[in-house]
Amino acid sequence: MEEALCKSTAATRSWCKSLPKSELHAHLSGCISKEKIREILRRPENEKLRAKATSLFSPRTSLNLKECFELFPIIHEVINSPAVLREVVFSVLDDFAADNVIYVELRTTPRSSDAFTPQLYISTVLEAVDSYHKEHPNGLLCRVLVSISRHLPVENAREIMKVTEAIMKEIAGTTRADLIVGLELSGNPHRGSWDDFKPIFEDSRRRLHLPISLHFGEVLDDKEANAMLDFRPSRLGHAVVLSDAVATRMITEERNIGVEVCISSNLMTESVTSLQEHPVVTKLLGSRHPFSLCTDDPGILDTTLSEEYARLSECVALSRERVSSIALKGLQLSFCRDENVLESLYRTFFRKLQQACCGENATECTLANIIDRRIPAPQPLRS
Repeated sequence: MEEALCKSTAATRSWCKSLPKSELHAHLSGCISKEKIREILRRPENEKLRAKATSLFSPRTSLNLKECFELFPIIHEVINSPAVLREVVFSVLDDFAADNVIYVELRTTPRSSDAFTPQLYISTVLEAVDSYHKEHPNGLLCRVLVSISRHLPVENAREIMKVTEAIMKEIAGTTRADLIVGLELSGNPHRGSWDDFKPIFEDSRRRLHLPISLHFGEVLDDKEANAMLDFRPSRLGHAVVLSDAVATRMITEERNIGVEVCISSNLMTESVTSLQEHPVVTKLLGSRHPFSLCTDDPGILDTTLSEEYARLSECVALSRERVSSIALKGLQLSFCRDENVLESLYRTFFRKLQQACCGENATECTLANIIDRRIPAPQPLRS
């Protein structure tokens, strides 16, 4: 994959790290750093599980695609108690904060296991996020998307939606009331049918009034892609393997549907062979279609959101003004609808942008003023 990426310079990476960013497509399990997983695996109670994770203890610094996918079931086994789940949520949020991410939407699929019911799983994630906010009152802000996996039975999706509705009623009026901001469909694109899940999302849209993101265009399937566009979700994840007809429809007729772009993930899965061939370069940038740069599974993929910005910036020689505008668009595409919270986030964004511009050269302080500094009202979301 290294050959397919545009390598960024230290100066570009440094500036992109100083840039305030929003992460809109991050799967909790894939965000846990390998260092954190190793730390948990080294505990005595995980000795048997450690034997399955030989690739994690290899001297090699990166894993191949097969090894990456093999890690996910191990990670699910590692999260074997509410205490560990809380611990990894804190670790993931710390990592994003260290990368100067000011807002993150974590998406996760509630799992049934010996340690969890779906309700306990979601409740534990929300409790962890709430506790993190209280311990870091001036730190990054996190919200949660409840995820449905298309490779699991449809009945599982119905149960998760029921549990989500019950939890939202339970936490109404508490500090956790606004933490669930959306729903998403993800999972193995070769399994499951959108036709089977569509009625569940339609019902949830009516009952829960939450915006929806769909993993979209991970494999070439015009019928499903058009059916998903007909549903008109609030955002699309990936949108990387598209026919010309579907891509044209998306960027001409569906201008209000933002795209969650995951460059390194798409290269690792070989959805595209090079960054120069990625739709963000060939279609989205030129059309000015709204998109947000995202990491997908940064712990597994050994990337950061700053790295994603740096790679795109140098691949197509983007100006700092354009990169800053892309960062702002990430915030504008968020599912957070609380006007007070959004106002605080925008103020944080522009303050940090000013710092990023002035840190190296005072003459660049005007860059932050090139971007429209008016705090916009929340964009309407389909719910």
